Amino acid sequence: MNKEPYSKQQLFNAILTGGNERDRALKYVFQHKHYRAMVEDIVIKGGGNEEHGKMVFNNCVILLDKLVRRKLFKTESIDEFFESEAKTDWCRELITNNKARDYVLSNITSDKELERKIHAVIVSNSGSKEDARDTYQNGLIQIDSHMKEGKFRGGAVKGFFYQVCYNLWRNELKRAKMASLPEDGFDISINTLDPQRELERKEQKILFKKIFNQLGESCQKILRLKFFIVDQYSMDEIAEIMGFKNGQIASNTLSKCRKQLWEALQQFKPTFAWNKIM
Repeated sequence: MNKEPYSKQQLFNAILTGGNERDRALKYVFQHKHYRAMVEDIVIKGGGNEEHGKMVFNNCVILLDKLVRRKLFKTESIDEFFESEAKTDWCRELITNNKARDYVLSNITSDKELERKIHAVIVSNSGSKEDARDTYQNGLIQIDSHMKEGKFRGGAVKGFFYQVCYNLWRNELKRAKMASLPEDGFDISINTLDPQRELERKEQKILFKKIFNQLGESCQKILRLKFFIVDQYSMDEIAEIMGFKNGQIASNTLSKCRKQLWEALQQFKPTFAWNKIM
């Protein structure tokens, strides 16, 4: 086995020296197959392709150079740096790069085996084929929102999508006052939905969506962030996403938006039990 030409400290020293030494050190990192393969694997698992992987790797090398020269490199090892930064950079890319995000969604929808698995778990747990199709489509909408809002934080994006769909259906069963799915999604027996209650539930969904869409875009976004995602954001996280100064401002805005939605829903209180929503 060939000895590496640089130890971590030697690499940093070469970058700090500047000139030809810095160029040789960065070239060594840039051509290092291990680091490149590590980054590309992370990006591909995250739904990207080799070209996306090369882009993220380039960004990681640029950042490594910048952190070392500014003496801000805090990670224990270079391997750990590339692993962590590759996830961060790819997820950051998905927030702003529409083409990259569309590619990930296309990657997901082209996996028919994944689609069959999602349909199967819903149908086997009191769902109809229509429920399975609706949940799958809603899952695509939700994961797109997660990527735009920075909720997806790296890892296997198809596994993340499966969990999104799974949780959507579990929440749907909870709203229908049925036994919820277990955490692992297996070995469960759930009573059959009453047809009349199922019809009422679908009517409620349609009406709620109509009323919700009449709210301002900012109110829709903050309500989705707080109530309609798999894992709730904290108010500080919501403030950062919404561009507010702090969590208190986000909390005040959320309260106003909840009040707007509540007042709109009250018009239909004789028909639906809206007091159970939020």
